[in-house]
Amino acid sequence: MSGFDDSQLDLVQAALRATIDLREELGRRGAEATLCAAAASSAGNPALAAGYSALTDALSMAEREVAALVCEHTATVQRLGGTT
Repeated sequence: MSGFDDSQLDLVQAALRATIDLREELGRRGAEATLCAAAASSAGNPALAAGYSALTDALSMAEREVAALVCEHTATVQRLGGTT
């Protein structure tokens, strides 16, 4: 197992689970920001809608970056003989 013991594998698997949770949370928050942008636009507040739109973009970008981390963590867990 490349010099790793079971406790180290447990830590890597825990990091993977935490990263997956973060990715899912960013997705939920992005969906909420999209709804808020639509509501602000419907209410005739373009500045607020633009702010929520920018937030949606930032959350989407963060979600993509975290998704890349999930892939890296998954590969590490598999390389160490763990399950994902």
